[in-house]
Amino acid sequence: ERVRALFYGKGIFASASPQPDGTTLFLESLDEMIARAERVYKQSGLVEREIKRQVRVYGDMASVYSSFYLKRREQDPDNIKRGLHHFQLLRTQGRWFIISNSTMLEGQGWTLPPEFLP
Repeated sequence: ERVRALFYGKGIFASASPQPDGTTLFLESLDEMIARAERVYKQSGLVEREIKRQVRVYGDMASVYSSFYLKRREQDPDNIKRGLHHFQLLRTQGRWFIISNSTMLEGQGWTLPPEFLP
């Protein structure tokens, strides 16, 4: 419920994963993302942590870029993946709501730009 409260409406999640034969896109709703995350994170112990954030605001619209890393377990010394979230937010009813999130993972020559690294 805490995650649902951050979103306005159903929310849209788009993930891009570079593959040797081109980028694979994956779309899901807020409910689908929550169900998948609960299943994957509980089964695997996978940990996601933010590296750096940049926010750009224009009126009641905001873009939030959040680089992150994934580890199998918090105590593991090495990351297994890194990527970049791009959240699109709108302000209404006196607060900000996430409308959608696009995510791109590193791979196939794509790496996080310096401005998204510590």
